[in-house]
Amino acid sequence: MSTISRNHNMNKEVLNKNKKLIQWVKENDGFIHEDIYINTQIYQNNVHRCIYYKNQQKIKKNDRLTSIPKKLVINDELFKNIPTINAFVKNLNDHAYNAKILDGKALKTIFVLICEKIKGASSFFHPYINILPKFNVFDDYPLNVYLKSVSTFDRVDSINPLFMEKLREMHKELLLIVDILEKYDNQYLISDKTKNFNDLIKWAYFIYKTRTWKNGLVPFNDMFNHNNHSNIALSLHSNQKKGESFYTFNADKQFESKKDEFEIFINYMHFNTIDLFLHYNFVHKADVNFLYIPFKFKTTTEFNKQKTNEIKKHNLSHNKILISNDGPSKDLFKILRILSLTQKEYSQQIGIQKDNKYNDVISYQNESKSIRLLFKIILDIKKTTYTFEKLNTIYCQLESFKDVKLSSSDSIIKNVCVITLQEYKILEDALIWIENRWAKILKNTANI
Repeated sequence: MSTISRNHNMNKEVLNKNKKLIQWVKENDGFIHEDIYINTQIYQNNVHRCIYYKNQQKIKKNDRLTSIPKKLVINDELFKNIPTINAFVKNLNDHAYNAKILDGKALKTIFVLICEKIKGASSFFHPYINILPKFNVFDDYPLNVYLKSVSTFDRVDSINPLFMEKLREMHKELLLIVDILEKYDNQYLISDKTKNFNDLIKWAYFIYKTRTWKNGLVPFNDMFNHNNHSNIALSLHSNQKKGESFYTFNADKQFESKKDEFEIFINYMHFNTIDLFLHYNFVHKADVNFLYIPFKFKTTTEFNKQKTNEIKKHNLSHNKILISNDGPSKDLFKILRILSLTQKEYSQQIGIQKDNKYNDVISYQNESKSIRLLFKIILDIKKTTYTFEKLNTIYCQLESFKDVKLSSSDSIIKNVCVITLQEYKILEDALIWIENRWAKILKNTANI
């Protein structure tokens, strides 16, 4: 069979799978706007899907794009339905090192996906599982390359230690999940022993990492791509009439100005560039990127403990401590304002019954201290993490990659270099934000 004929047949099969998925969603009370469709491309025998807008009907801001019933979602709640799982978990709980991973969503959701995958066409979720990427799609993903050759990443440690720390955490998590699920398979024989169960676990792990929302694997909704400029985020709505919950996307302003067909982007929310690369295998090229600020709250005094409790009370957690090219996130600056409170200001704020009270300027002195604290944090990070020697190493490394066909591991090293330079630019841009903020304060303290 010729390549053209093979691609034609493959394309026909892919389009049929797309059709069956949409039909399955709609037959089960789901909604997909008739003017959006699955754009499918086949590259090197791998299928790539994303969501496009036909632009035939006018979609306005807040119009519903999709509503996917919760019953179509593969999540950790289905874990309890796996045969003999209670006895197996009880046995595993005897080992303390398993406790954390058994309490989390990852292993449970992955296990459910594997069990439904093994069922094949008899699974209720088959129309969705049938369109999920094959294992070879993940050949170039950082963790998969790391699994094949750990030593090739030695250079990355000196370029971006945080990347390697997160990669090793994922590696450790995957190995533990593989160990647990293979024990279950050896005991209860759920897999076909003629096939590689280890690869099936890895496949499910990569699917979980690349396509899951905090609520699980949401069919159709997981085919939208990310852009920081999009304001479309997943929301959960209950329909009392149908007695069902729905995972919904509503339109934002990106539909208002374009006349031709275009790809619809959603926002995975504020991931930093490292996490976007580790989880989704792409380097986000945008004007605005995000970086986590790695500092810990010191609770050496009673007053510091009180301020730390105030931070926790307002759900200002460590994973929201972000800075971007446009300056600190709202959550980060709220934290800075709380950490900069005097005892008198703290007493006054405690008496204010308002959820978003730290959105506003507390006082000129507090705002000044908050900016100085941010300035110090940025300078400390630049001094310790983005040294001249490191930046020079990165530029030399990137120069060596020019006009050279890169291996998978070299491509990852190159991307980590690019990401690290993006992070450095975020800090440089944040210093400009601080300068502009200071100028605004000095010009008119009443209009900060």
